[in-house]
Amino acid sequence: SMEEAINEKIRDVASFLIPQVIRNIGLECRSVTSRGDLVTCPSGFAVTGCTCGSA
Repeated sequence: SMEEAINEKIRDVASFLIPQVIRNIGLECRSVTSRGDLVTCPSGFAVTGCTCGSA
């Protein structure tokens, strides 16, 4: 269908552009480890993900 063709084209363009944008931004990631329920990012950094685990 026309809608499927449009969606496929959007996916094709996005799969090319998104990696380009990320390379141009120059992301610098840091891992932060902390016990308890409150963790903060270093100054100038923003939260991009969170993982909880048990040792």
